Amino acid sequence: MAARDGVEPAAVLESMGLRGDGTIEPLLGGADAQLWRVSVDGTRCALRVLRPSQHEQARREVGVHRGMEPTDVPVPRIVATALAEERPAYLMEWVEGRPLAERVMDPGTPPRRRRDLMARFGEMQAAVHELPAEDLAAETDRILRTRRVPAEDAPRDDPPARLLHLDYHPGNVLVRGGRIVAVLDWANAAADDPRYDRARTESQLALHPDPRMQRDRLRQDLLDSWRAGYGAHEDLEPAFRRWAGAAMLTDLSPRLEDPAAPWVTAELLERIRRYH
Repeated sequence: MAARDGVEPAAVLESMGLRGDGTIEPLLGGADAQLWRVSVDGTRCALRVLRPSQHEQARREVGVHRGMEPTDVPVPRIVATALAEERPAYLMEWVEGRPLAERVMDPGTPPRRRRDLMARFGEMQAAVHELPAEDLAAETDRILRTRRVPAEDAPRDDPPARLLHLDYHPGNVLVRGGRIVAVLDWANAAADDPRYDRARTESQLALHPDPRMQRDRLRQDLLDSWRAGYGAHEDLEPAFRRWAGAAMLTDLSPRLEDPAAPWVTAELLERIRRYH
């Protein structure tokens, strides 16, 4: 009844030694996972099941979640993990909140509140970048440090590796009562120079289209408020901006002419190519 793509969530819970005691509700889980909201022992949780080829990604996500439990960065607590029909799965606590993207795009959100929320969004990213990668859980030791810009473009300085989210945008942050209550989706987490993460977020805020055509009129305000919260008083070196534009082009080019993503147009891809 709640099965999707051959995955039966009740069976996954049983493989964890758990039994659901309420409604199992399918949720939008993204391109790489199935997601359900479930109730276990009277507690609401999120059940995430990945594809059979994503064992390393699952280890990375679980490792980051567990490693960050002692920190001030809010991530959902991992309750249990399992291997179900060769698919890695994990159960995490449910966090009540609203995606920051919805909050800042809501026409009813006062401009001052929108700026405050985006400033807190920047502050939270700066807090993530204060975390030395080697201080996290042992599982994150598998995350290799990789120079992402061509050697001829790489800055000469070499800062200590920090934890990077690499998909840190308002859709992956939950807010409640004016506070950030969860940072989600650590599938791309890595240990490297924080400027990669900053460049990635900046490119998403600057370039990513909004199908409802609300973001364009707010784009500069969102960028300025995020930068103020992060403390980004100086522009990024062009090498990092070029890398971020290339990463977005790699992400979106395959979706050109995809009926599920009509906002990916040739004009958008050309705009991304010109980004630096």
